[in-house]
Amino acid sequence: MGLAAEQGYTKAQFNLGSLYKNGRGVRQSDIEAARWYVLAANEDHAEAQFSLAFIYENGRGVAQSNDEAARLYKFAAEQGHARAQCNSGFLLVSGCGVEQRNNEAAHWWQKAADQGLAEAQRIFGRLYEEGRGVAQSNDQAAEWYKKAVEQGHARARNYLEALEANSCSTLIKIAAVTMR
Repeated sequence: MGLAAEQGYTKAQFNLGSLYKNGRGVRQSDIEAARWYVLAANEDHAEAQFSLAFIYENGRGVAQSNDEAARLYKFAAEQGHARAQCNSGFLLVSGCGVEQRNNEAAHWWQKAADQGLAEAQRIFGRLYEEGRGVAQSNDQAAEWYKKAVEQGHARARNYLEALEANSCSTLIKIAAVTMR
């Protein structure tokens, strides 16, 4: 694989970076992982862009840079990489490395949620529940929570149960007022 990576094969470069990142068959080295990911990322390899963004976000083997992480996550997100779309949303809502933009964060989380990423479905449900970046809708929140719950997402289950409990208590209060 090393020879193929050295000869410019993008997938081999990414795979070699992953081997170095995880210390599989080679001595673990974040610096070497970053070096190989850079080569593959420069060839528009979405998974390499995502992996390199994560390295920059956490400062492993490179100087920590939210700006570079945001740039790389966006490249991968634009290629349809669901986890990059989700992480782009996190950076956009927090304003780390980019200007804070809740509407754009919601856009990326929806794209990741539409691809079935459970964490993005939970987050998108939360956005609907709170009305951040989308119109507030408990019905939409419940639908997205349910999709995440179907994949075993425990936090989504907690949010769904709380949403349903609040909905029930609200209905009971409305009924009590109506019956007076």
